[in-house]
Amino acid sequence: MKIFYKTFNYFFALSLILLILGARSYYTHHYSVNLKQKTPKEFKGLPENWFNNSIVSSEESKVLHQFYYSDEKIKNTAIRALENAELFDSMFPGYTFMRFDYLLWRKYFSRVFDSAVWVPQLMEHGSDGIVFNSSSGCIDIFRKYGADIIIFGTSEVYRGIQPKVLSDYLVLSGVKKPKILMCTSGSLLPAHIGEIAELMKESGHRAKLVLFGYSFWSAFLRSNAQEKMNQIKWQNLEKFKKDSQELKMSNFFPELNWDAIVPVHMKKNAIKHDLETFEKFVPPTYAKGKVEELYFPSSFKMKETFLTLNADQQIGSTSYHMLEGIEERDCDLTVSKQILENTLSSLKKISEKIFIFTTITTPLHFKIAPSCFRSEVRKMIHSVSSEHVLTSTDDWKDYGLGYSDFIFSTIDPGFVRLDFNHTNYKGALVVTKKISDKIKGALK
Repeated sequence: MKIFYKTFNYFFALSLILLILGARSYYTHHYSVNLKQKTPKEFKGLPENWFNNSIVSSEESKVLHQFYYSDEKIKNTAIRALENAELFDSMFPGYTFMRFDYLLWRKYFSRVFDSAVWVPQLMEHGSDGIVFNSSSGCIDIFRKYGADIIIFGTSEVYRGIQPKVLSDYLVLSGVKKPKILMCTSGSLLPAHIGEIAELMKESGHRAKLVLFGYSFWSAFLRSNAQEKMNQIKWQNLEKFKKDSQELKMSNFFPELNWDAIVPVHMKKNAIKHDLETFEKFVPPTYAKGKVEELYFPSSFKMKETFLTLNADQQIGSTSYHMLEGIEERDCDLTVSKQILENTLSSLKKISEKIFIFTTITTPLHFKIAPSCFRSEVRKMIHSVSSEHVLTSTDDWKDYGLGYSDFIFSTIDPGFVRLDFNHTNYKGALVVTKKISDKIKGALK
């Protein structure tokens, strides 16, 4: 009996120590200011406690419950959004109360990070970078707290719409400040969006509006590149469902962050790597014959005439990988329309109204597609219009955009990069304003 009591006391003491260390670790890393951190020189003037610029990997930022920042110029930096209400509201407008939900963020940071968002405070300092977040993590948020507006779509959507700016525009137009949830991801296809909606409906929450950005290339179902991404997305969703069903004893205890004891860089190899970094799918250079980016001298950056002239001269050599192999026969969108209708059917289960719009890109994006393809996609979008489904197929000229709205800086200060299908922050502000004007009536 004495041996039993000694053993019990030993395990009780050990459990108590682990609980204390876990609590200390959590509050140290998530709700305290690390005085050793310094603001990156590119963000001079912003608070030091917004940043962690000593991390060694994107995996480490997840361990610390911080959001990894990706920029060609700035490396090894994370954003401490959970500790700063202003930063947090830029990423999750209307959800400020959610910052301190420890159990929610444990789930969220265990998910695959396959999406991103512009952060206005950083962009106003001349940044071109984005902050990583999780598309499947947004399911956790919706299940617990719901949303007023849910934004679905590909990288063309998260590069084109900034949620806090959208919120501010809507408030100025007389709409009560909404809870806006970004559920976007690179290469997120309509079928994936429908599955996410089915996972969300279990909560019983309903949004006022779903913003659904439809990428033209998603209607090209024979794309080899699309098929590869399709498999990855389904694997991620299956992983989410499996993890959500498993009952883990660790969920009942405070998270023990071993960085409180051993520096993360010493255990880098021990961190489970499940972060889907964009570099894995979008390398900085492309194979010969598959040019998807154009480079210009920096002096061209804001000179629309020069950009247009030079971009048009390059059109014959451009090719977007998601549309490789497209032919006239792909203008028959019968199957794509059925997939779209199924997706809308699922979205109606979680939202009162849906606004579906074609994403905004440059003409270089779909130049290799037959002329009938774009027109048929537009017809398909408008064909699903109804009392509860609003549609728009405006293109970049309707939004008042030009090539300069798709220009990004590079490591070499002498050159800038023209992205075929992603707006820069300046372009995103224009798109966000236009979108707010289109949806404000549906929210009043």
